Amino acid sequence: MKQLSISKEDTLKRFIDIFEASHEGLWEMSPNLQVNFFNRGFYNSFDVSSEGSDLNEWVALVHPEDVHLFTQKVEQQIDNKTSIVATEYRVKNKTGEYRWISAKGTSRFDTDGKLIYMVGSHKDVTEEKENQHRLYQTAYIDPQTGLMNAGKLLLDLKDNFSQQIGALLFIKLKNFHLYIDSYGPYAGDKIVQKLIRCLGELFTDDCYFYRQKSSEFIIRITKSVSAEQIQKSIEQLLDIFKDTSKYHQDNDTPNLNIGICMLPSSAECEQTLLHQVKLTMIYAHEHTEQQFAFFNEQINHIVKKRLHIKTAMKSALYKNEFILKFQPIIQSETKNVDSFEALIRWNSPVFGEIMPDEFIPVAEQNLNIIDIGYFVIEQACSFICNYHELNDRRVKIAINISGVQLLQHDFVDRVLFIIRQFMLNNSDIVLEITESVLLDSNHFAKEQITRLRDKGFSVSMDDFGSGYSSLNSFFTLPFTQLKIDREVVNQSMMTTEAMAYIAFLNKLCQDKNIEVVAEGIETEEMSDAMKAIGVNLLQGYLFSRPLTAAAALKIC
Repeated sequence: MKQLSISKEDTLKRFIDIFEASHEGLWEMSPNLQVNFFNRGFYNSFDVSSEGSDLNEWVALVHPEDVHLFTQKVEQQIDNKTSIVATEYRVKNKTGEYRWISAKGTSRFDTDGKLIYMVGSHKDVTEEKENQHRLYQTAYIDPQTGLMNAGKLLLDLKDNFSQQIGALLFIKLKNFHLYIDSYGPYAGDKIVQKLIRCLGELFTDDCYFYRQKSSEFIIRITKSVSAEQIQKSIEQLLDIFKDTSKYHQDNDTPNLNIGICMLPSSAECEQTLLHQVKLTMIYAHEHTEQQFAFFNEQINHIVKKRLHIKTAMKSALYKNEFILKFQPIIQSETKNVDSFEALIRWNSPVFGEIMPDEFIPVAEQNLNIIDIGYFVIEQACSFICNYHELNDRRVKIAINISGVQLLQHDFVDRVLFIIRQFMLNNSDIVLEITESVLLDSNHFAKEQITRLRDKGFSVSMDDFGSGYSSLNSFFTLPFTQLKIDREVVNQSMMTTEAMAYIAFLNKLCQDKNIEVVAEGIETEEMSDAMKAIGVNLLQGYLFSRPLTAAAALKIC
């Protein structure tokens, strides 16, 4: 069989035909920087000669921003005797459009290290780059503002976490969603644009902006900066934003609250760092007038505790973290115990004892107070039932009732049900209601109080004089007891007018057969003064601090 002989020239033509049929370009470059471009189908799109083209013809088509990278790669390959180099850059085609080119090159050198030739390929990767760009935009860019988003923020923080320097700022537009509900999304967009312009004016070099949520923005400063410099810029930001906002909807624009975390920080990871600066923003919102705050561990503790109160209350009830303490109320004449006030405490395994003035307002907002209130009633009834059995004498138990609880339609019936379970008399129970509950002249509240009194409960107006005192509301409602706030009692020890006021109240109550309790009795002088003007019941540290159930059961 006759064997075909194929010349080197034929072999080369075949290889060229192969590349002609492909979508890639093939090129070779001689030591004098003359370039031959193969695959006419690929290179016809570009304004270069196919054979004997000077390298500068190709360089002239490279995007100005990519020229330095391109020439650097070629020089490095020749100078460093690098055999293979890959790079990507943009090249202008005959229609004036820049196309992304992925270039790979291989070099050969003689024994003296001189270049013999360089060969390689070009591939148009424009569509791949555009797809990557679209994916990047979707993953990391906020579509409304063009700012980087929360995902990109976490990525950037993670990439640079070990080289922390500068600061992180968390900015929130307070009441932004309410503003949009009132004036529409277009008005909201204008506010956001104003804010972004203000940020751009004040935070320039080495500052990166992110939109965390619709109303939350982050500034990442990656240069060395002092807290004083940050504060100055923030104060300017607040002034500028306030000034630009006054032209919108009669000044009814969202305020700014800002948390700042100077870097490096104590955070162990990027999520913790972001959480710290957000907690600082929340602190600035809830505890400052200047609208901004710098992170420190005290702020961290305060805000974490506040968030814990908001989020862990319901589970705390089921985990038995709430307990009652009991403070005796003493008869001024005999010094005998007349009753106990049940005082709730939250024994948090995270934050220790949390006082009611910290969690009760939150419980009223999220309606957890309803379940907590019935828990208090049951525990208080259990205590006083045990007290009667152990001491063979009947005293009352005073229970604080939230206005939210009082306004539940089934409240009275549920209280009656609990009382029957412990076989107590209704007269054993004093229900204390803070006077502020009644400010709205709620008719249903009055009906509930009347029904409770008709059922034989004692009903007390608590903390009288602490806020919006109203003798009119007191005497038009069926109360059986008045508790004078500790601040009023303290004031009576310093001014004759305050003492005369308490004496006047006491006389009015005696005429209507209403008991009076003076709170905050801490000295014998206070006790004697209240007794002298006829106040019949006293409560305070002079007699006892709030006690555990076990300790209170021993007091006779």
